[in-house]
Amino acid sequence: MKYFAYGSNLSTEQMRDRGVTYSESRCAVLKGWRLIFPIHSHRWNGGVADIKVAGRDDLVEGVIYEIDEEGLRQLDHYEDRRIRDDIEVGMYRRQYIWVGSEEGIEKVFTYVVNRSDEYKEVNHHPPSSGYLDTIIRGAESHGLSSDHILWLKSIGP
Repeated sequence: MKYFAYGSNLSTEQMRDRGVTYSESRCAVLKGWRLIFPIHSHRWNGGVADIKVAGRDDLVEGVIYEIDEEGLRQLDHYEDRRIRDDIEVGMYRRQYIWVGSEEGIEKVFTYVVNRSDEYKEVNHHPPSSGYLDTIIRGAESHGLSSDHILWLKSIGP
């Protein structure tokens, strides 16, 4: 399965700590979307990442991980994706998107904030320095663009 990570799951250490193994990873770009921090996480003590459709010049850089079924179950657990009465509930839900990579345009899944009753809030919550550092370390280790890394560093808590 192809999973597009754009937030703290860019960190290979976090993926390992969550028990998610992957057979391959590569940089990818999601065009026409923007990285935002719309909800507060008590675990991270600050805003956590989401993506939303934006202008044609916007883009989100991230990584495609090739994961297996067990990795998918682990990600669902850590992203608080749950199913109740055939509806995705919890903080995040899965969404299929098209991203560009060295292999061309690929259909992958990612997690986006679930706009359920519990998580309808769409305000900006600055990410904590720990959360942002996790994203930045992951972006650097995968070789995302220097422009993207500078932008991440400019966000600040």
